[in-house]
Amino acid sequence: MADDPGERPKSVLRRAPAEWALRRTPQLCRTAAALSDRVVRPDRYGRSMRATGTFTVKAFVPAELKPEPAVSTGLPVGVATMEKHFEGEVAGRAATLFTAAFDQTTGVGTYVAMESFEGSLHGREGAFNFVHSATTSGNDRTAEFFTVVPTSGTGDLAGISGAGGIAVDSDGTHRIWFDYQLG
Repeated sequence: MADDPGERPKSVLRRAPAEWALRRTPQLCRTAAALSDRVVRPDRYGRSMRATGTFTVKAFVPAELKPEPAVSTGLPVGVATMEKHFEGEVAGRAATLFTAAFDQTTGVGTYVAMESFEGSLHGREGAFNFVHSATTSGNDRTAEFFTVVPTSGTGDLAGISGAGGIAVDSDGTHRIWFDYQLG
């Protein structure tokens, strides 16, 4: 065992990284508990709900909006609006505000998207907002972020909270999922 309680012995590294972190760092414990409570909470029966689907981009319209003051960086910043259509347990459409710093030649960049979704999750009709972002070095997705905007739900989706994700299959199919709670 190491002399410093903050230092982790190599044998523990291989055995139980989560257990070690929770035992050794109470602050991490509190932070992890707070985040997990906010991200995916169980429904009234103690279950997390996951809705999955696929989507296609029906429209991508670059906007003439430019940041002010103008700042020259290594990657240009662009803004666009999008319309997406969803099928599966996630069914409906979304209006999207899309901002990116992206190099079209190399495929390197980062985007941030705010979406207003109208449709259904597991047949529950309504609307809500969600935001997501990711970075790519050309053929991957890293630094991903995805969350439902609090208090944005309407109809049967009023009170929705949670998180989710997006994945792109090798054939180009775009998949989306929501881990959510209502209430």
